[in-house]
Order: sequence, then C-alpha cells, then structure tokens
Amino acid sequence: MKFLAAVLVAVAAVHEPAAQRDLRAEPAETASIRGRVLIADSDVPVRNARVSLSAEAGSAHDTVYTNSEGQFAFAGVAPGRYLATAWKSGLVEAKFGAHGFWDRHVSIVATAGAAIDGLQLSLDH
Repeated sequence: MKFLAAVLVAVAAVHEPAAQRDLRAEPAETASIRGRVLIADSDVPVRNARVSLSAEAGSAHDTVYTNSEGQFAFAGVAPGRYLATAWKSGLVEAKFGAHGFWDRHVSIVATAGAAIDGLQLSLDH
C-alpha cells in the first residue's frame, strides 16, 4: 500500500508543474480594427451601414453597424489577414482598398496587440 501511495505522489508531482505552467500562460493577444463608412467622394458619413470583417482563412467576425458618424469598430480580432466590406441598401457594396465594385480588395493584416485605426470604406450610388 505504501508503494502505491508513493507512486501516486510521484505521478502528481510530475503533472503539477505542467498544470501550473498552463495557469500562468498569458492569453493570446488580439487586435482592434476601427474606421468609417462614407458616401464616395464626400465626407458624408453613412449611418447604419453593415460592416463585415472576414478572415481570408477562417471564420468571419460578427457584423457590426455604423453609428451616426459612420464609425465602426471590431475588438478581439485574432492575428491574421482580413477583408472588410460595407453595405447599405440603395448603395453599392464597398471592399476596403478597392476603387470600384470589381476591383480587388486590400487585405488588412492584424497582428497581436495592434490597434488598426482609420480604415475608410466608401459607398457609391
């Protein structure tokens, strides 16, 4: 019986440091992405535009809507490459970095701890 107790104590001692390391592990850092949606060729903000952030490899973030100043924000963005799009009924969908509907988008590269600010998406009539 003493032998079995000694084995159990030894096994617990071997696994305890790993558990302590797991508790001390810092959470993965994320990024934040903020910007505005405007009417093309103007400074007029688009209120309640739907903005989507999609990972080029992986899942999409929840859709957000712009405020009265056309501002939007995504928090807790995992590091990676993303596509941002904006849409509002009656206007042409916009992709970040594209100059027209058929143009290719520009990828947004989010790194751990980054605060990406100043993205602009322009919706056209």
